[in-house]
Amino acid sequence: MSGGTRAEVLERVGAALSTIPPRWRERGDLSLLAAAADPTGISLAGCGFAQVLVDTAGGWLAAALPGSPLLGEPGLPGAWPVPQPPLRAGARFLGLCAGQTVPTGDVARACGVRA
Repeated sequence: MSGGTRAEVLERVGAALSTIPPRWRERGDLSLLAAAADPTGISLAGCGFAQVLVDTAGGWLAAALPGSPLLGEPGLPGAWPVPQPPLRAGARFLGLCAGQTVPTGDVARACGVRA
């Protein structure tokens, strides 16, 4: 999706989610991470994670601090969260649901990245 600011793109993602059938919106097992980038950084929005990490030169570090709308129980929230302030580093993110640990070895491959 292109066009608009990072926040506008992520707001359109939230608006699109509100149009999916109620039987999918009401599920309690959804975790979703959306990212929008421009030359000044990357903003994230989403829901349903215990941790969200960013891949940096120093390893996987927290991209979401306690209280972030990215963190919480799986399932779509009643209102789509406002995007986080832009991150200036990293382009790979990892959302971990409750009870998961950061995979060892090739983290991207362990999470299903094949390209």
